[in-house]
Amino acid sequence: MRDLNYVAIDLETTGLDPVDDEIIELAAVRFVNGREIDRFSTLVRTSAHIPLRIQRLTGITQALLDEAPPLHTALESLRTFCSSFLIVGYYVSFDMAFLRQKRPDLFATGRIESYDCLELARLALPTLNNHRLSTVCKALDIMAGEHRALGDARACGQVFPRLLGKLSAFPRHVLTEIADIMRPTQWPLEGIVDALARQATSPSPRPAPQEPAGDITDPDGDYEWLDQDKVACLLAEDSAMAQLLAGFEERSQQQQMLALVTEAFNEGKLLMVEAGTGTGKSLAYLAPAASWALQQQSRVVISTHTINLQQQLLDKDIPLLEKALGNDIRAVVVKGKRNYICLRRWHELRRSSPQLMDEQEARWQARLVAWMAMTVTGDVTELNLQAKERVWWGHIAADGDACASMHCSHRDKCFLQALRRRAQAAHLLVVNHSLVMSDLSTQNRVLPRYDHIIFDEAHHLEGVASEHLSARASRDAFHGIYERLVDSRRGTVGRLRSAMAKEGLGDEEAFLALGQLSQ
Repeated sequence: MRDLNYVAIDLETTGLDPVDDEIIELAAVRFVNGREIDRFSTLVRTSAHIPLRIQRLTGITQALLDEAPPLHTALESLRTFCSSFLIVGYYVSFDMAFLRQKRPDLFATGRIESYDCLELARLALPTLNNHRLSTVCKALDIMAGEHRALGDARACGQVFPRLLGKLSAFPRHVLTEIADIMRPTQWPLEGIVDALARQATSPSPRPAPQEPAGDITDPDGDYEWLDQDKVACLLAEDSAMAQLLAGFEERSQQQQMLALVTEAFNEGKLLMVEAGTGTGKSLAYLAPAASWALQQQSRVVISTHTINLQQQLLDKDIPLLEKALGNDIRAVVVKGKRNYICLRRWHELRRSSPQLMDEQEARWQARLVAWMAMTVTGDVTELNLQAKERVWWGHIAADGDACASMHCSHRDKCFLQALRRRAQAAHLLVVNHSLVMSDLSTQNRVLPRYDHIIFDEAHHLEGVASEHLSARASRDAFHGIYERLVDSRRGTVGRLRSAMAKEGLGDEEAFLALGQLSQ
């Protein structure tokens, strides 16, 4: 690629409308070979009083603006500063819309390229929880400044080469596919991605789905009792857990709950516990559950209502317990099928997409290509999908009705099959109440066999059970079925009509053929 010589810009405005709102601050930072060499910043006098909410957000007061230069002076200084450098910004289309609205000839002396670091971040870092500038800076170990035009411009200028570096690490075939998706839309980043593809290393396979590390025997009821004192020691004042957690204190209610859960495992009892705030209930049931699963080499299911609790268990509580026990606890989150991408549907979408996509969907697919190169789970929760993107996800999500199972040409790389293998080998399965109810309603065809289950957040269980173990019809449900049939691009009828049209057949003959196929 060319040397990294560019100017990072940012604006502060009185609102979001380039026509009616005004620019109140301009900033630009010049970078040569990715290193900051100069900066420009100015407040801008406004024709109207600055709104109070903008003053609070930016710290820019009306008194400061009253002493600032007028807009035409500030824009002329910006034009001179930017010279013929390419421009980068964070959501740069917003900045350029304001600049072109206020002065259409601003960059008329030469062609100025502008690249959006927000779109670049979505490609290079597709799994971030969000793509705010502060979040991206944190992910790239960049110290972000205050939320003002100059601070944001400097941060954006530092982010730009780091993102290019992240993107350049992708295999050549991934970058080539992204560039191919971008090309029909004339997306400005296409040139950068295409250049990176030409410089990239030879293709490498995407990461294989995670495979199980061992086997779990199906429970047969022949169990060895847990030593209750040994389990209780895991959360005692002088325990390994106390060494791992700063400020750890042995709690009598936690120990009482732990003893009751251990007894329920040993004696096969049903147990209901109401634990108040501060009890430490998660560890109180995890300690006996993990001890039981490790000792018996069996499987325990832990069901929650919220994703947040699932993440707490997987990211914090179970790893802590694993260290305290000194044993490897194989824990797997299992979600509904539609949380996972179907490789067959994904490749079908890619084959049919070029002539069907608008620019927004093309950008989403480009991001998915990048994600597919790094994911080992295929789990949609790794992506921060917007509302419309969730609709598109429905076209590539795993679907039990459409699954070809062992006959699928992608079965060796299937994320869902890999998940099932990991679930079979897991000591702890972390699921939600909805999935447990689906398992019950399908005669236990969703989850691996288990003899013990713990319901956390059990006060939600009745509602979830009523929802899943009853029948319901709705307008939205019928509309979803209708869309799957007649969608002009991907529906069954739509595809049939397109195929028949290529053969010179009309709608009447096409629907007659559909009727014959359905018999």
